[in-house]
Amino acid sequence: MRILVMALFLTFGLNSWADPTQGVNYLTEEFPPFNFKGSDGNPTGINTDVLVEMFKKMGSKNSYRDIKIQPWVRGYRTTQEDGSMNILFSTTRTPEREKIFKWVGPLTDATNDIMVLKGNPKGVKIESDADFGKYKYAVIRDDIGEQVLANAGVKKSNLSHSTNFYAMVKKLQDGKVDAVSYNGTVAKWLLKKEGLSPADFDFVYTTKLGQHYFAFNRSIDDSVVEAHQKALEAVKSDKAIMDKITEKYLK
Repeated sequence: MRILVMALFLTFGLNSWADPTQGVNYLTEEFPPFNFKGSDGNPTGINTDVLVEMFKKMGSKNSYRDIKIQPWVRGYRTTQEDGSMNILFSTTRTPEREKIFKWVGPLTDATNDIMVLKGNPKGVKIESDADFGKYKYAVIRDDIGEQVLANAGVKKSNLSHSTNFYAMVKKLQDGKVDAVSYNGTVAKWLLKKEGLSPADFDFVYTTKLGQHYFAFNRSIDDSVVEAHQKALEAVKSDKAIMDKITEKYLK
């Protein structure tokens, strides 16, 4: 009996070790078309679909239902907590964040854009970093849009924090801020979803930031990180899979 128990223990132990997705939590946010809640209530989007294909490459039984959508601030902060075993995406990899996480990627290109009302009634004009400090902005706390402004020297008093994109747009429409700092591709998607016309807004400045990645809590073993990197590379090298995913969301 003891031999049988030991054999079962070793079998389950090996199977657990063989699946690098076990024991980790996959977190994302409303950031369409890269990741967002689908009509069935499960996460979907370009990078979400890539992750599900990675599950298959790693021999995992995980699927869309094993990915959790959370507000960005909560996911960003819990993924930094010691021992949280969280993986957060789509996270822009920046020098400021480099040592906070372990990284797997790249996924998609990342930009930050300054959005204003059509006709720019506040006269927002940004031609260099020196111009950023002249205006008030709506941002999401700990989002890359806030970091871009901080790097440009914008004072904290010129930032109005919101919990989501729609709250930022409302502040812009009400004249409480001069502009919104956010990803332009995502902004256009969310405006349409809310029944607003992207034509009513202008994007006056774009900052190229690099690319989106999976951000791993530093407690996660390097072997797990490496397994995810290999799976990602296998998915990205499959043209049929990647074409199907991009056509689904960017047609």
